[in-house]
Amino acid sequence: MNKKKNLLWSLVALIIAVISIWVIISHAHHFSMDSFVAYIQSSNPCYLAVAVVLMLCFIFLEGYAIRIILRAFGVKKKKRECVVYSAADIYFSSVTPSATGGQPASAFFMVRDGIPAAVVTLALLVNLILYTLSIMLVGLLALLIRPSIFIHFNTFSKCLIIVGYVMLTMLAIGLFLLIRYEMILHRICSKLIKLFHRMRLLRRLEYWEKKLERIIADYKRSAGMLQGHKKELALAFLANFLQRFVQICVPAVVVLSMGRSADNAVSVWVTQLFVTIGSTCVPIPGAQGVSDYLLLDGLGAMMGNDVAINLDLLSRSISFYACVLISLVIIAVAYFRSGKKKGGSL
Repeated sequence: MNKKKNLLWSLVALIIAVISIWVIISHAHHFSMDSFVAYIQSSNPCYLAVAVVLMLCFIFLEGYAIRIILRAFGVKKKKRECVVYSAADIYFSSVTPSATGGQPASAFFMVRDGIPAAVVTLALLVNLILYTLSIMLVGLLALLIRPSIFIHFNTFSKCLIIVGYVMLTMLAIGLFLLIRYEMILHRICSKLIKLFHRMRLLRRLEYWEKKLERIIADYKRSAGMLQGHKKELALAFLANFLQRFVQICVPAVVVLSMGRSADNAVSVWVTQLFVTIGSTCVPIPGAQGVSDYLLLDGLGAMMGNDVAINLDLLSRSISFYACVLISLVIIAVAYFRSGKKKGGSL
């Protein structure tokens, strides 16, 4: 992985975060740092502590899911190693467009720890399918619990949410086909190799074609290893679902910390469900700005624009910004502890 490229995307994500927060604050009629601090001070610290714990669970649950999937392939890894894989996925997904950098970063640490490349590819693919299915299930819960909340969004927000549902469905189908029918993956990779060869990006065509054949053979053997591991896959799916669940619960818990009713918390929770779906279709690092826009649009009519802005800033600070920062610390510590010894480079 390229250090300069990763640093560039991190800076871009930071700039987007600053701009997003500035835009949010500028649209508040009575916002000030003093009022925001007062908003935090008036909250129940016990509920805020619960929100922080939920954020930490978001990181650990993905690590648990990856650990279970790897075990299904006969690979046993320690909990702390899998937390690093999770943190790498979360951090780089948050700072790259459409979360494209998350899985390659996770794969980097997994391969460095001696896991075969074919197993890494398939394990991350399985986890991505389960992750996608869990988001789809979360979206269905939103429609089942309080479908009327969808009506409160404006037309643009509704379009984003609908497109999110469609894209997630297509992604789940496509990823399933890649696992079930490895020849599809083989054809895609073969065409890419030939294309890169014609573009003179790859020189030794026969070498790369033979290497692809070996990788696909390993991939097929690894896919066969999943047979008879329905229990592990079910546990991994549950971990993915709980991961999405705990993150979506953060705004609801923050609302409870302000003394609001349980009914208000449920409405905020369902709104955040729709926000999660709608923000998946936008190729912006961490869906920054878009998630805020959707949440404010959904909550504005419910509790007033200024209150909604305070809620958005506090809940996003916990569920996203603090989560990304902690993930960065985890992978930085893991990299500097053993990366140089093994000659790796991020």
